[in-house]
Amino acid sequence: MHKIFFSGPRCLPLHISGDNRYRLFVNGTPVCSGPARGDLYNWYFETVDIPAYFHKGENVIAALVWNMGVLAPVAQISNQTAFVLQGDGEKEKIVNTNESWKVFHNSAYQPCSMDNSTRLQAYMVIEPGDKVDGALFP
Repeated sequence: MHKIFFSGPRCLPLHISGDNRYRLFVNGTPVCSGPARGDLYNWYFETVDIPAYFHKGENVIAALVWNMGVLAPVAQISNQTAFVLQGDGEKEKIVNTNESWKVFHNSAYQPCSMDNSTRLQAYMVIEPGDKVDGALFP
């Protein structure tokens, strides 16, 4: 999560990617998700222009990032959990991911149905799904 002060309309192109998945929000509104599937030598990112999601004054840019690790679907390549948001130049650097971003680990999510391949006696290429404990949700 990152807070910025916005004083008026302008172009603010940003490049976004995550390992292995992310959703980007501006002031609580979903903006985009990704990245498109690739591999470690061809990692993809999205480019968005976000001023339409801003209002005058303080704004919040946030991302939900997840990585299923060894439980990830076969087609979802990963190196390590990560997120990057970066602008093209000097004026966009106010939103670049750096030490000013706040990070929170949401322990409400846990994998479920991890025994599907054993129980079904089949090779599973999908992730196990999420079990969400609402009492732990921030």
